[in-house]
Amino acid sequence: MSIDGQSYKVCKGEVQDSCINPRTAGLKFGARDLQYWPGRPASEISAPLPATPPANLPVEDSATAPG
Repeated sequence: MSIDGQSYKVCKGEVQDSCINPRTAGLKFGARDLQYWPGRPASEISAPLPATPPANLPVEDSATAPG
């Protein structure tokens, strides 16, 4: 994948470091970004998360979320 003259590997399978997410690259596969901050980093959460916030979870301003 080439963006602005820079070459990137697309993240998939065993390629997970120094690569671009498929959807960010405009491809139609791969995980979708969450539309909310789940309260903890993904590395601390073992269960899958819904893409949209659950009704009982307050939505935080993206400016205050880590990252």
